[in-house]
Amino acid sequence: MNSFNIKRFARILSWYMRVNMQRLLMWTIGTALVVFVGEMLMLSWGFSSSAEMMNVFTGMQMAGFVIVMLLMFASVTMPINKKGKRETFLMLPATNLEKYFTLVIFSSVICVLCIFAALAFGDSLRVGIMWLKEAQGGSEADICHWWDSTLPKLFENLPPSLVPIPNTTYTIGLVTMHYLSIITVLTWIHSLYLLGGTLLRKNAFIVSSLLMILCVWLYMWTYRTLGIGTYDVTPQLAGDTVEHTILGPGLGMFIKTFLTLCLALFNYWASFRIFKGVQLITNKYTNYDILKR
Repeated sequence: MNSFNIKRFARILSWYMRVNMQRLLMWTIGTALVVFVGEMLMLSWGFSSSAEMMNVFTGMQMAGFVIVMLLMFASVTMPINKKGKRETFLMLPATNLEKYFTLVIFSSVICVLCIFAALAFGDSLRVGIMWLKEAQGGSEADICHWWDSTLPKLFENLPPSLVPIPNTTYTIGLVTMHYLSIITVLTWIHSLYLLGGTLLRKNAFIVSSLLMILCVWLYMWTYRTLGIGTYDVTPQLAGDTVEHTILGPGLGMFIKTFLTLCLALFNYWASFRIFKGVQLITNKYTNYDILKR
């Protein structure tokens, strides 16, 4: 079995989902209850309007979603950390690539969908309760009707909508590079947390987050020091002030896109190489013992 087989991969993924279904279901229900209780507690503090409530809830859900999603990425090998489960998984009749993709799809797709399901279920419980209670008897203008769910606004604020193009004159090159840059950055973040979760048995989320913060700081410091611009701008005199008009993507955007893409590909490659070297007996902190290689 040296080649990737989609049918065999589907069977391995289906088996892995069945094995972890109970734990994942309990986690999803628990997260939904946390969302519901949290929203009800914040409602008890009082909001001046339903619009304020929507903004607060959306911000909290967005922050929680991102943090939990990154935590899932960094927990890619956590279900097989114990020796018995690791032995069972590594002995499956499949290639290393199929097993690796199983872990990645489960943590990056299945678990993320469960996060959405938990947010939707928890928020729907709050919507139903507030509809029955008629928004605690507020005025007609302030009543939070049953359709006042935070989910539509949450979807609106997801990337790449979070990073709008700071320009009113759009060109094909600017739009293409802008969104390509966002995609490569998000891909790099995903690969970084996967690498941390594959290498480390403990504190993978914390170490990956600190490394990401360090990389972002180095990137910003380098760009400021060298004076590299993300956009190609030209100054224009508007009355007594000088305004800068964006003409297109700058050198900094091309460099950032290329570097993040290269780093992401390296992280994926390194993560898979580490997974291939996972043994039944590992040390306390990592899945890959460099001294034995």
